[in-house]
Amino acid sequence: MIEDGPDVAWRPRERPPRRRRRRNTKLLAVAALLLAFGFGIAFGEAIHDNPKPSGPLTSATTTIPSVTPLKP
Repeated sequence: MIEDGPDVAWRPRERPPRRRRRRNTKLLAVAALLLAFGFGIAFGEAIHDNPKPSGPLTSATTTIPSVTPLKP
C-alpha cells in the first residue's frame, strides 16, 4: 500500500548506470583513420599518374570583324 503524507517524499525511480559505448567510438575512430589513409593513397597515386607538362603551348587566331552597312 502506498502511503500519502508529509513523511514520505516522492523520489524519481533510480536508473541503472549507463553503459559507455567505448567500443563503438574506437571502431569509428579506426574506420575514420583508415578512410583518411585510403584517400591519401588515392590522392598520391592520382598526382603520380598525371603526365608532366611538356612546356608552354601557344596558339594564335585572327578574328576579322564583320561590318554591316548603315541604311539611310
